[in-house]
Amino acid sequence: MFMNSYTIQISLFILILLASCLSCKDKETDTAEDLFFASSPLCESKVLYDFIALETTENNLIGYISKIKIVQNKIFVLDAVISKTLQVYDLKGRYLQQVGAIGNGPGEYTTPNNFYIDGLNNVLLIINQSKSQIIEYDLNTLSYKKTYLAPFYFASAQPVSNGHFVWYQPMGYEMKRIKYYLQITERTLEDVTNYHYPIDFPTSLGLPSSQDVFYEYEDRSFFFLMHNPIIYEITPSGIQSKYRLKVEGHQFLPLDYLKSISENRTNNTVLASDYIVSYTFHEVKDWIFSSFLVNRQIKSGLFNKKEGKSFSLSSFEKEGKLMNLSLPFVGTYYNGFIGYIRPAEKNLEYLKKNIKEDISTEDNPILCLIKFQE
Repeated sequence: MFMNSYTIQISLFILILLASCLSCKDKETDTAEDLFFASSPLCESKVLYDFIALETTENNLIGYISKIKIVQNKIFVLDAVISKTLQVYDLKGRYLQQVGAIGNGPGEYTTPNNFYIDGLNNVLLIINQSKSQIIEYDLNTLSYKKTYLAPFYFASAQPVSNGHFVWYQPMGYEMKRIKYYLQITERTLEDVTNYHYPIDFPTSLGLPSSQDVFYEYEDRSFFFLMHNPIIYEITPSGIQSKYRLKVEGHQFLPLDYLKSISENRTNNTVLASDYIVSYTFHEVKDWIFSSFLVNRQIKSGLFNKKEGKSFSLSSFEKEGKLMNLSLPFVGTYYNGFIGYIRPAEKNLEYLKKNIKEDISTEDNPILCLIKFQE
């Protein structure tokens, strides 16, 4: 299941711009906290599990889980790849409804590549990227409210703490002959308030991406690029370095090497190298989870924020309860993380014995809520 999950992610190659901005021109004083991910194994007895089998009907089939949010006793499950829908379940996994519908009318979408819960305005936002739209729904009733149509191209977007939007464009937004990855606009989209993160050099080299360039934590917005170890917090006034990732035995792509492979268009060389090509990042109160793509394999690590210690999950990704889990994680809840298990012939006996007796390979995935003990 672990390698199958990776294979699926590799099939989701997107054309992104690689740029080295390790000395970013508009970055404030470097205040990044170093997060060192070591190879020390984590004992499985330190892991707590809870499983939720998602109800399966002919109207809510899920082929791939891109993102999960648990809000107001509801589970929001986005499949941005196969069914291209946002489905809603209760905490027992019973199916409630679909948010919006597939189509081109009001409240409908064709490519829902992400969604966000905007607690400040009590709305749910679906990013309909191919139409340059952000579609807004009432968070309580999930009824359609309005559509924001961006007058510019974007690859991803996210609300910022003051209600503005931040937009990511791999080709860059130009301002006074300088191109920036990010621009922040008012919610009306009428005025651009800031540009951030200059592009040092462009390339059309394609590399895999297993999650969005944005992530949320405690109603704050963060941004990172797959090749850059720095994670930035986005505020209405600017960006501030938050974390710097370091991984035992591996390095991120050096600038000279990145330029070389860009000029020669040798992305296969990158994928087979010992450099970190991309990574995912999830944060909760006491823990940070990150997975790194190295030499065509995913290596997962856990960082304890209180103790400043890190652990490798590789020892029980291959055995025990997590051997059937699709990694990276696809969401967070309270002080834990959310993964999922896809029913298949090779794990069906295990699932029937430990989770759900009448499960079949045609059923929707089983969510796995995971907490780590200190």
